[in-house]
Amino acid sequence: MNRNISICFIVLSFTVIILLTLSIRSEENKFAETTTEYNETEAVIQVDNENEYYKYIIKCVDSRLEVYMNDNSLFMETGILYDELPEEIKQKIETGLPIMDDEQLYDFLESYSS
Repeated sequence: MNRNISICFIVLSFTVIILLTLSIRSEENKFAETTTEYNETEAVIQVDNENEYYKYIIKCVDSRLEVYMNDNSLFMETGILYDELPEEIKQKIETGLPIMDDEQLYDFLESYSS
């Protein structure tokens, strides 16, 4: 009887160890997938035939400015009217105004918001 209990205990111990190992590996794989999602690099946007790295680009859509991500997905609608901007900025926005980072974006938005 003691021998049966010892064998059961050993089998149970190995089973627990195997399950823990599989669980840890599964968590490591999930963690690795998550970190690769956050390690995205900024894409290259072509502006005036020059390749430069930008995080955002500002465009005029229906007489209002919209901010797009580097993958051309809409980031935000600003509510800023195109017609109220200085001519110099209007010309830059016609081809898409590239914005390097969050700080530059919020500086621009703060400057031209009403």
